[in-house]
Amino acid sequence: MKNSHPPTTTSGFAKLGTDEDTEFSGLDTEANPPRPRDPGDLAAIHMLEAAFAASPDIRDLAGQGSAAIIVAVPPLWAKPVQSAWAFLIMQDGQTMANGDNINSPRWRDNVKPLHIAFIREDAGDSKKMTDGAAIVALALGHGGTAVGFAPNPDASLPTALLAAADATITLQPVDARQLANIIEEITGTSPTDVIADTIATKISPDDLRLAVRAGQDADSAIRRLSAMIAKRQVVPDITLADLGGMDEAVTWGNSLAKDLTEYRAGTLTWSEVDRGVLLGGPPGCGKTTFARALAGSCGVPLIASSLGEWQAAGHLGDLLKAMRRTFEQARAAAPAILLVDEIDGFGDRSNLNSAHKDYSIQVINGFLELLDGVVAREGVIVVGATNHPSSLDPAITRSGRLDRHITIGLPDEGGLTQIMRHHLGGELSGEDLTAAAKLAIGGTGADVARWVRGAKRRGRQGSRAMCMEDIIAEIRGNAPDVCPSMLRRCAIHEAGHAIAIAHLQPNTLRHVSIRQTSTTGGGVISMRPELDLATSADIDELITILLAGRAAEEIVLGAASSGAGGTAESDLARATLLATSAITALGLCGAATPIWSGMPSPDTIDILLSRRPDIARQVEARLDRAYGAAMSLINSHSASLPRLVDRLIEAETLSGDEVLALLLPGSRSAELEAC
Repeated sequence: MKNSHPPTTTSGFAKLGTDEDTEFSGLDTEANPPRPRDPGDLAAIHMLEAAFAASPDIRDLAGQGSAAIIVAVPPLWAKPVQSAWAFLIMQDGQTMANGDNINSPRWRDNVKPLHIAFIREDAGDSKKMTDGAAIVALALGHGGTAVGFAPNPDASLPTALLAAADATITLQPVDARQLANIIEEITGTSPTDVIADTIATKISPDDLRLAVRAGQDADSAIRRLSAMIAKRQVVPDITLADLGGMDEAVTWGNSLAKDLTEYRAGTLTWSEVDRGVLLGGPPGCGKTTFARALAGSCGVPLIASSLGEWQAAGHLGDLLKAMRRTFEQARAAAPAILLVDEIDGFGDRSNLNSAHKDYSIQVINGFLELLDGVVAREGVIVVGATNHPSSLDPAITRSGRLDRHITIGLPDEGGLTQIMRHHLGGELSGEDLTAAAKLAIGGTGADVARWVRGAKRRGRQGSRAMCMEDIIAEIRGNAPDVCPSMLRRCAIHEAGHAIAIAHLQPNTLRHVSIRQTSTTGGGVISMRPELDLATSADIDELITILLAGRAAEEIVLGAASSGAGGTAESDLARATLLATSAITALGLCGAATPIWSGMPSPDTIDILLSRRPDIARQVEARLDRAYGAAMSLINSHSASLPRLVDRLIEAETLSGDEVLALLLPGSRSAELEAC
């Protein structure tokens, strides 16, 4: 007897179950059974029918039995396509068992053909079964079929099925013509609106189920689908041209935008496009803004998330599902930029806390699976952002994943001017922002946004237009008023640092400032060299630079202040930590056979030095040597130091070139060539 179904239900349409003995019933296509009314299921039938029309031998193979077949499907379509397969292929009385739940002993004595299905929505589903050899062999041995449905078959289907596969068929997303036919079949009306193929191919089964509604015509469904996809395809209104102070990142971003244009035009394959980048830098320097601007310049949507957001979903299983959903969302919107903020939260598997090690390893492994593969995330560029790149698991940054690393530092004067102009919009268009940008040296892009907001607020509250004085006042903030003697001491201290850098590393000096803030009395900005292969002399130079501010105070004023000390970020703390690291961890203690004694931290260094007086004596000797070098440097510039101090008090902020001109008049080029 043939299966019979009312035309308004889908009870005979094959569905995936979770019980061990789940079976999927088939229908005799010769009896012309009613097609489903569910738009997602109906779309899957159209997709499969189109694939069979292009490859009729696949359908014949499935009907003959004893066949293993791989069906590659668009993301989110695995379950509907499996149901469509059972609807189109399974004959009267045949069943299709869930390969992940089947109990092989129960089926071993079965005399009828056994048809099984493996359904994978993403690579994470591969955890259901790692091999599947016994189940696949059981189906093929009983004259049945073993069929796998997955967006990325190689990464998620059982290895036995992949090895035994007789054929692979790849389904294309629904196009505009198919979409119109599907909606007409359900609504009984023909759409007059045309939906572009670029939109149709991004539609998911759930999109169709939400858009096609009872009692409404085809055009209503088309308009609703267009609006739903458009919301997911919103392109940020900021571009790389709006950014300042991050030249390396902008250069790479513009190059990527060109590659994506060629990829969308079909002249460049996805394997030739950079698929990931890791952005590092201090808080507020513009990493998230860069991701938005990158998406804007590429003309693609931005999907943003973070480990914290995924963890909020619940326990481990919920976290992994939330993470996969984000990647699926990005794939559905591709090409797209996927920002993973605070990516250092994943940690490094070699330094995990033993209490949560298993949990963290599974989270990292799940993330790595999503990062892997050219096909698995085609069209998705992943941007990882972190304040602490060194805390990241090396596997995340290896080749093929986030293999390009870009540091976004504090913007220079030109960058600050550009950022300020962007946030000001059309206001103060005729004003020279140089003075404000100079005063803002040491600030981040986020600081500039805050200052401009505050300046606009001052204007509103005063019932007037904003002016330059408002911006200057915001930059100064709640800085305390300091007496002339204290301001001069600050200038002498920062001048000492600047002199040491100008002498030891002149081409790295960028700015020196004595702008007073609520926490500091100034600072020096320099592009310090990397210390990956530092020598003992390199370490001594850096310690000398750190101690030169205190040395200048002592020489000029006769006594040093507490300005060099304080928190773990102070000059003295950093110098002590650096000297200790050279002895205990870097092998630069001068011993014939150095011994690694551990990398100190601000939390442990006091205990280390109190317990190891021998190391403490070496640290003290190194600091003494560096302090003596700093005193000599300051004394050698005793004639130019007053000029630098006076100019700092007058201008508050000086560029590196201005400092070098004051200290080394007429000799900057020779000094740089010597370096």
